[in-house]
Amino acid sequence: MERLHFEDDEPTGEPMCDFDFDFELFSLKIPEYMELIFEEIKLYHSEEATAEYEELKKQHPVGHLHKRYAKDRLRTMYKQDPGILSTYYGKEKAAAATSSTTASATTEKTTAPSTTTQAAAS
Repeated sequence: MERLHFEDDEPTGEPMCDFDFDFELFSLKIPEYMELIFEEIKLYHSEEATAEYEELKKQHPVGHLHKRYAKDRLRTMYKQDPGILSTYYGKEKAAAATSSTTASATTEKTTAPSTTTQAAAS
């Protein structure tokens, strides 16, 4: 396999930024995806849309959809992520929110009796 690898023949380019993929963080409905696609199409046809895109990208390098969609629209796997939550709350509050929700989930698991314990008690 090594003899097939040619360093000069490797494709190069700039990596995509997080800004262009923040839609993946949210549970969106079809009309919302359609709106986002329409906004992207406008980038190729409107200098005004391109200028707005560049300005948003400077202001919010990791994405701006957190301004459009509420925290409850985050996909489940991101609802506990301190990095994602910091866009909503700031870094200090995100860490506190993550630890409090983790603690409450742990408390619920330890205080709720299991079905096997209830069956054994009967």
